[in-house]
Amino acid sequence: MKIWFRPWIGGQRWTVAIVPDADPRLKTEDGSELHGACLASECLIILSDELKSDALIAYCLHELEHAVFDVSGAANELSEHCDTAEEYEELEERLVRYRNPVLLGLLRELGVCFPSIP
Repeated sequence: MKIWFRPWIGGQRWTVAIVPDADPRLKTEDGSELHGACLASECLIILSDELKSDALIAYCLHELEHAVFDVSGAANELSEHCDTAEEYEELEERLVRYRNPVLLGLLRELGVCFPSIP
């Protein structure tokens, strides 16, 4: 695991790390492969080492948005509108996916840069 950077998110110190693509945490319960994961209970975001620069940044922002959902209380608010955990996870994922390209473009327009990739 290579630590990329350690941001403060909602008063918690998180770690963003690049891990081997074979890391078991990059697999869903049904065995599907992920490019990144937000492990909120560990304040950890992991990203596959197979991702290239632009994709790595896009997936990093995607997982950072999941972290923000968790620490901001938005997750609790959203769960009030869902009947099941599966429905909540699906809705949160859709919201993050819709927002991600817009937010990434805005951050670039504002000159926001991610730390150098290790």
